[in-house]
Amino acid sequence: MMPWIYLAFDGGIDMIQDGFNQSQEISRGWDSLWLSIFGTSSGLWMSIISFASILTFGAFAVFSVMFAEQLLNQGISPLFRQVVWILLVMGLLANNGRFAQGTVLGLRTMINEKTNQVFLIQIGEISMREALQDVLITSDVKSQIQARFNSCQAKVGEAQLECFRIEGARAREDIEAAESRFGRFAGLVRLLERIGRGAPESSPYTDLSPFLTGLMGAPEQALVRVVLRGCQWAFTNLIELSLLITGLFAPIAIALSCIPMGVRPLISSLLAFFALSLTKLSYNLMVGLTATVVVLSQRQDRSDIGFLLMIGVFSPVLALGLGAGGGMAVFLGLSSGMSRVAGMFPFVGMLMRR
Repeated sequence: MMPWIYLAFDGGIDMIQDGFNQSQEISRGWDSLWLSIFGTSSGLWMSIISFASILTFGAFAVFSVMFAEQLLNQGISPLFRQVVWILLVMGLLANNGRFAQGTVLGLRTMINEKTNQVFLIQIGEISMREALQDVLITSDVKSQIQARFNSCQAKVGEAQLECFRIEGARAREDIEAAESRFGRFAGLVRLLERIGRGAPESSPYTDLSPFLTGLMGAPEQALVRVVLRGCQWAFTNLIELSLLITGLFAPIAIALSCIPMGVRPLISSLLAFFALSLTKLSYNLMVGLTATVVVLSQRQDRSDIGFLLMIGVFSPVLALGLGAGGGMAVFLGLSSGMSRVAGMFPFVGMLMRR
């Protein structure tokens, strides 16, 4: 799971910390699930292998009929490529699919490492991880401050000014607590300065700062934040689940690769895994780059809803499109490249043909 993208509800610094801890626990949970399924001879993996073994017998029966038919019509030489595929399937599924199991786990580990490295990339004087932390922490602190100032909305005159003074002091305490807990991010510093500049004077006729009046947002904004964070959380977990299911069905794709087809299921499964990996990488890049732009433009305390809309709705849609397009591009490029290689090496050409 992506670092520092977590679900936090209004309710104080402790709730923000709880949200971060929850994210870390979920990330560790996915790692543990992958290790328990692909790192050992788990019951789930063994049941998939058992099912794949049944499919292998059926696929081999189909292959035998096609083999006999082609043997009568074409002779033995053109069928050598089919024998190579059979040997490949037997090797991958041997010893309860141990080699296939380790390969899937290794691919997932490599994807996670490369994806997490994205956030360590330095753009200017800040990394994408730091930018993302800055935007999200500032947004969460601002939302809880906004919840405090909402209580001043129903008051008027001196009572409202007094409410602003009290809640302004509490807001400064919230920001200082967040800085001591998470670090002194530029967004929190700017938020503190804006609250200080907007504090009303003792006169009841003093105009309130537009920033402070803007903090008295509609209660629906809190619901919007929760929904957008929920969409983002669901998408990142959906990608992890899709990768897991694709890897888990690898033995089935391997078994069905015995049957001569235009595109072997094993190749299709690898391309699907790659497309999902590209989707995950694209999403993380978009989120990290967007956060960096927000920080460089010094809009951490003004772009909370817009940023959540980006990471919860628009980025997932765009990432899915890029992932699907990237998978298709790789497939077409692979087909073109292998066709050229087949012209140079007859052995490869035999494997590519039916």
